[in-house]
Amino acid sequence: MALTAGEGLLQTGKVFNAEMQLTEAGTYEYRFKFRDAHGAATGAPTRWQAGPTLEGAATAQIVSAMAAQTPHGGAQVVVALAGEAAVTARVLNVAGREVRTIARDRTLPAGVTSLLWDGRSDAGLPVPAGTYLIHLEAADRNGARSRAVAALVLRR
Repeated sequence: MALTAGEGLLQTGKVFNAEMQLTEAGTYEYRFKFRDAHGAATGAPTRWQAGPTLEGAATAQIVSAMAAQTPHGGAQVVVALAGEAAVTARVLNVAGREVRTIARDRTLPAGVTSLLWDGRSDAGLPVPAGTYLIHLEAADRNGARSRAVAALVLRR
């Protein structure tokens, strides 16, 4: 982490800013210790100071994912999330090639949500019967990510 110097007062010196992305739940503390081009500054580092408390920061956890064929030859994908997250859902064939993207960075709420796939490729053509994998990736505002895969057998 690098500190960037901003404007300040002559009597107190520069104001330093640092930005950190905290993604794990917990209580954080901080302290300062300064150095200049000639070595360590005089005096002891500051005492530990109370910092922010993050509750449930890593919420992008996919709790469960499943897929089932619908009567019209498509599929319903049911995903349960621990917290709100941007979800990308891709249909892959058994060779791992992408057949269709059914959601791209779609914000879904915490809880259970259904996504529908019409059984067609990105080109709009019906896919053949067979086994497909629904690859899900969720990312929350704090940068936490999780992935899940649900298997699907399509019968025609």
